[in-house]
Amino acid sequence: MEFTSAVKAWQTAVDVLPKANLTPAERQQQAQYTGSLQKAQERLDAFALNPFPGIVSGPLETPPWKAAEEMLPGLHAAGRAMFSSSAYVIHHANQDFEEGVGYINMLKKVPIKGAPKGYGIVGHTEGLTCITNGLMRDMRVFRMDSSNWLDKFNDQVNFEAEKRRAWTSDSLENIKQKALDRLKKEGWNDVRPALAVVVRARLMRAILDSKLRQAPHVAVERMKEILQILQWGRQIWRDVPKDDRGAVFQDTFVRGIKAIYLETLMSAHAKAAAADKQGFLDALLDASRELVEDMEKESRQPSSTEPVDPGFVSSFYVYPTAEAYAVVGYCFVQMAQSSENLSEKMTCYALAIKQYTQAAQALPDDDEKHCWYLNCTIDPMLRTGAPKDVIMGIVEKIREAMPKMQKIWANSALAKEGRDAMIETTLRVAESKLS
Repeated sequence: MEFTSAVKAWQTAVDVLPKANLTPAERQQQAQYTGSLQKAQERLDAFALNPFPGIVSGPLETPPWKAAEEMLPGLHAAGRAMFSSSAYVIHHANQDFEEGVGYINMLKKVPIKGAPKGYGIVGHTEGLTCITNGLMRDMRVFRMDSSNWLDKFNDQVNFEAEKRRAWTSDSLENIKQKALDRLKKEGWNDVRPALAVVVRARLMRAILDSKLRQAPHVAVERMKEILQILQWGRQIWRDVPKDDRGAVFQDTFVRGIKAIYLETLMSAHAKAAAADKQGFLDALLDASRELVEDMEKESRQPSSTEPVDPGFVSSFYVYPTAEAYAVVGYCFVQMAQSSENLSEKMTCYALAIKQYTQAAQALPDDDEKHCWYLNCTIDPMLRTGAPKDVIMGIVEKIREAMPKMQKIWANSALAKEGRDAMIETTLRVAESKLS
């Protein structure tokens, strides 16, 4: 969620207040909301100048992964009843991510006489795998905690690409042809790791394009390329044992890629020029509905070759489904806002409520997104005249869930962007209008 959401939330709070004959309490609210709107706009303006928007580039006070780690003994003691906690999701995502960063930090340039660059590189070839596994488990672990992080990461990619003889700079058609040619000559043990580097390197480029370079439209194209490679490989090698063709062609990996594709499409839609917004919205709706359909067909039982831990099913089954529901909800809100037909507008808001509710219900109630998606239902409910008891029931659920959420997510990136203030504003507006 971006700072633009905070500006919109406070603007909505101002807009719903009466325009004239305000009571003393309403005048106080107006002053408070107007002041908060101004501060949110100032944060948005400053955010636009930040060279690393959307990325944690320094230490956080008890970040979610640390808070989750501290909760694990109690969760373990509670047994399977707490396996769905978001603490497991962010903890295991962070374990993978930190392992990958550890491999990056191990990379060394060793002087070698006669070498083309005057040195050779010594390192571990699993850095890219671990980092991308962590990000597919939960993108919220992504951070750059040193000034030379990006340089070291690029060295890691180049090292792995050289070791695996991967075609990281080739076109899709060249990659396909070279993979087929090498497979005939050298077999799966050579082709499998090369394709993995190709896919994972492209994934990281897309993530960096979206989050670091603020070019989500470029990231969208990279994600499309990844999906094309995966769909091609899964089709042409559909009868090849999964262990031979590799993890990147597994259902769970593809699902993780599709979830990240949705995120990049969301960012692209938010930043698109007015003339381009509808195209991104159409793509969002199609991709999210496709993912929902995929998930409804899938069993939530991982394959026997996948390493399962508490959090795995959530990361690759539950969370992608919830994200897809939420994106469909977002699309319906956009359609409602742009429609000039009252009946169509109300229908779209009603559909948005349903989708956001499904998204929230799919997630554990200690995840910040559970509260956020419930929060997203309130404005459409107010606009469609939903019964008071229904709306207040949602308000109560949010207030009950927020203390659980804070134990893990008090210092998340979304929290830093004004999550709690936005939710509190929505709740106060609902309570004020329904009192």
